[in-house]
Amino acid sequence: MSSTFDLITLPPELLHHVLSLLPQEALLQTRLVNRHLNALATPSAFRSILLVAHGDSSKNFRALADSQLRVHVRDVTVDTWLGPYFIYRMFDRWELPDEFINCLPFLSCFRSLDSLHIRFHEDCAEIAGGGDADEYNDDRLDILVKIFQFLAGNWPKEKERLENAGVEMSNFRWYDGEELPPTVNGPPIQLSNLTIRNLGDHHEPEFTSSEAFKLVVGSALRDLRLHITTEGVGEERRPNQESVSKYVSFDKLHTTWLGPDIVANLHTLSLYCREPWGFNPRMDFRRVGQGRGLPNLKVLALGKYTFSHEWQIDWFASLNLEKLYLDECAVLYQYDGRSCDMDRGEIVTGQDDFGNDISISKEGYYKQIYDRHDHDGPHGTYGTTPTSVRWHMILSRWRETMTNLQVFKMGSGDWEDQKAFRTFDCPDPEIPGKDIFRFGSGLSQERSDQLLYIYHTDEWKEWKEWEKEYQDFVAEMEEEGEEWDSDEEMFGAWRMEDGLRAKDEAALDLFVSTVEARTRK
Repeated sequence: MSSTFDLITLPPELLHHVLSLLPQEALLQTRLVNRHLNALATPSAFRSILLVAHGDSSKNFRALADSQLRVHVRDVTVDTWLGPYFIYRMFDRWELPDEFINCLPFLSCFRSLDSLHIRFHEDCAEIAGGGDADEYNDDRLDILVKIFQFLAGNWPKEKERLENAGVEMSNFRWYDGEELPPTVNGPPIQLSNLTIRNLGDHHEPEFTSSEAFKLVVGSALRDLRLHITTEGVGEERRPNQESVSKYVSFDKLHTTWLGPDIVANLHTLSLYCREPWGFNPRMDFRRVGQGRGLPNLKVLALGKYTFSHEWQIDWFASLNLEKLYLDECAVLYQYDGRSCDMDRGEIVTGQDDFGNDISISKEGYYKQIYDRHDHDGPHGTYGTTPTSVRWHMILSRWRETMTNLQVFKMGSGDWEDQKAFRTFDCPDPEIPGKDIFRFGSGLSQERSDQLLYIYHTDEWKEWKEWEKEYQDFVAEMEEEGEEWDSDEEMFGAWRMEDGLRAKDEAALDLFVSTVEARTRK
C-alpha cells in the first residue's frame, strides 16, 4: 500500500502537478496531513480566489487579502452576479453591494497575480433606462476603471488625469484615501492572462488609452480571451441593428483591446461575440498590429466570426498558427443592400519596413451605419449580392498553407453558460467520462454545427434556419392547396449551389486528416 513517505519521494514538480488537479477542499485537507504536504499543497490551495457580488465572497476575499497566504494567489475572478435571489430583467434596482465595491482596492494586495477573469451579466444597454437590461455600459466601465487602476497603482493620480481629460465622473464611485491599502500605490501588477465575459459593445478610448490600462495589459500579456455582448431588443434579445456604439467599438477594436502593444506578444487569442461579427459589425483583422498582424500568436479561437472575403483565407494562414478553433463561425453566402450603402474606399493600416504605406480596400463591406444616407432613385434600390467565399475554398487552401497547424476544431461550444470563449480547448463533450470535464467542455463537432452559411438581410439568417422556414412554408401552402411561383416567393432568394455541402464536407475531412497526419510525424 502506498504511504505518505512514498508520495513525498516523488519529484517536487510532479507532486505540484498532481496537487494542482485536486479540488480546493481536498487541497485544504492535504495541508493537515503533515508539514511537508502542507508546504506542497498550500500554493495550489490558495492559487485562485473568486470575488462575486453576493454571499460571503467579499468577506472571504478580504480575509485572504489581509493574510500572509495572499502571496500564493495568482488567479482572481471578479463576478458582478448578484446571486440567485436577484431576478434579472424584471426592472428591479440593480446595484452592486458596498462590501463588493470596497474589495476592489484589495486586488492590489495580490502581488503574484498574473491571471484575471472578469464576468459581467449578458445583458447590456447603451444608457440607463435602455429596456429591462440591468447592467449598463457605464456600469461595466466603472468596474473596469477601478480594477485596472488598482492593479496599476497611483490611484489618486489616475483620478486626477481622468478629471483633467474631461471624463464625466458622476457615474464613478471613488474611494477615500483611508479606504485604500498601501499596495495601491505600489508597482503595477502586469497580467499575463486576461479574460472578460460580456465585455460591453462600447468604444471607450479614454479607458483603453490610459496609463493604467497600458501598464496592466501591455507587452506582458500572453493570453487574451474576450466575449463581447451586444445590446439586445425585446424579450428574445435580438441584436440591435441600430446601435452605433456597437459598430464603432468593433471597427476600432484594433486600437483598443487589440492595440499594437497588446497583440505584439500574444500567444493565445479568443474573440467571441453573442452575434455574428466580422462582416457586420465590421472588424477587419488586417488593421491589427498596424498592418503587421499577430506575430507571436499560436492559438486562435473565434466565436460567431463571419468569413466574407477571400483575403481572410490567406491572412489567417499567414499567422503560422498551431491551434485553430472555429466556434459557430460561418461563411457569408450573400447579403442584401443598396449600392449607396456599400463601402468602396481604402484605408492605410500602417507602414512596411521600408516606410511605405500599407493600404487595404474596404470593398464588399457596408459603410458604417453613421455614414449611410437615404437616397431616391436607382441607388436606393435593394439587391442581393452573393459572395465568392465557400467553405471548401477556405479549407482546401488552408490544407496547403497552414503547415504548422497541429489542432483544428470546428463546431459549437458551451454558449448557454457563456463559457465557450474560455473552454474551447477543453475535451470534446462527446468524449466519455466525467472527470475530464472539470475545467469545462470544448467544442461539439457534430456535423450540424459545422460548415455553416449565413445570409444578411436586415438581420442574420443561418441556412438551416432559413431552410426549415422554407420547408414549413411549402408544407403550409400544400396543405391549403395553394399555388405559388417559388421564383417570386421570398424563400427563393436563397438557393444553395448543387453539391455544395458534399464539397465542403469532403474538404473538411481532408483538412482534418491532413492536420492529424502532420501532428503524428
